[in-house]
Amino acid sequence: MGKLFVNGSEIIDVFVNGSPVPASRIFMNGALIYTKTEAGSQTFDANGTWVVPERLYSATFCWCGGGGGGGGTNSSINSGTGGAGSGALTRSHSNLVPGTSIDVVIGAGGSGGINAPGSTGGASTYNHGGLQTAAGGPGGANNNTNTAGVNGGGTGVYANQVSGASNGCGGSHAGSPAFSPGGAGGYGQGASRPSGVATGVNAADNTGAGGCGAAQSQKGGNGGSGKLIVTWNDQ
Repeated sequence: MGKLFVNGSEIIDVFVNGSPVPASRIFMNGALIYTKTEAGSQTFDANGTWVVPERLYSATFCWCGGGGGGGGTNSSINSGTGGAGSGALTRSHSNLVPGTSIDVVIGAGGSGGINAPGSTGGASTYNHGGLQTAAGGPGGANNNTNTAGVNGGGTGVYANQVSGASNGCGGSHAGSPAFSPGGAGGYGQGASRPSGVATGVNAADNTGAGGCGAAQSQKGGNGGSGKLIVTWNDQ
């Protein structure tokens, strides 16, 4: 049984003595004719498959790509390389068919560069109504250019990822209800780096944040992997 309608109107609540009582299950002549789908969520920190639950007809997807890797220096000078950009952070509301299988791919974080720029983070995707993609963040540049990594260029409600900085700080997400605070790229490795520390700081897993740049011929930090969260209301 899907949704219960009476005279064309969907029954959501039952009233007892004038007060509403949530109708999670409705019986008629001893037979169960309606079961309410409670609000819930499903989080993917790694690749997987989500099977749409029974009586679930819509949900919101919020997902981000992997952050780029921080740049690595190719000299022993004491200046930081470019921090990497964060992966795209995107939200989409979709109609669903119960029982449908939706494949989810979580983008890996980019690798920090060794005497080279960092690599681009992997895209996070799910396949519903076509392939839905949140791009990975570009890697930070090496010391030759000392330029920042740019953000993942996402679209949608939460396209508020942040670029890396030229002083070596990795980019992070500006935050959203599903990705708050969205993860930080760590402290920069440029002029403000801690004394004696030259290796770029890795971003945390499943944040989509960019890795930090390095100094003094060291390796840039790795980007954080992506993430996907599905949420739905009572139905």
